[in-house]
Amino acid sequence: MLRLRWALWLNVAVPGAGLIALQRALPGLAVAGSFALFGEVALLGLLILPRTLGGVATVACSLAGLVWAVGQMFLLRRMNELQDVQLRLHASVRIEQAREAVAAAEWRDAGDLLADAAGYDDEQPDLNWLLAKVSTAVQPSDKAVWQWHRLDQVDQRGRYAAEIRETILVLGQQEATDGAGLERS
Repeated sequence: MLRLRWALWLNVAVPGAGLIALQRALPGLAVAGSFALFGEVALLGLLILPRTLGGVATVACSLAGLVWAVGQMFLLRRMNELQDVQLRLHASVRIEQAREAVAAAEWRDAGDLLADAAGYDDEQPDLNWLLAKVSTAVQPSDKAVWQWHRLDQVDQRGRYAAEIRETILVLGQQEATDGAGLERS
């Protein structure tokens, strides 16, 4: 709930920033960029060159206001989506199915299920732990290391801290060994 309030305040100040905070980067960047563009033209026309850009400033100010309202609408829709019990249940079911797929070493199925669950909310520690496991099993590389670092960011309680440190250390040693083998050949 605190995350939603924080996103709301961000979005009121700069429309689109709240969307970015709630994992909707593309629409958030589009709204923020549009607002910045129209807002800058409006300020330029109103404060610096009022005689030259008077009419353009009025249009730009109107468009900036419209973009601000659209940004608030997008954020409210995202907040409702995050509070939807059915979507939360759907994501939980997908995570459990992915857990079973990981136990059966069905990495591709697990990855698909986790991608579906991550579309709802990718800040769940269990989801990120499973994503890190799948990334490590499928392709132990920089992407896997990044996923373990991502888990470290979202694991506020430190539940996976020891496993994170150990796995990053092992993956780092593998990278060094692979790199040394390539240099010798």
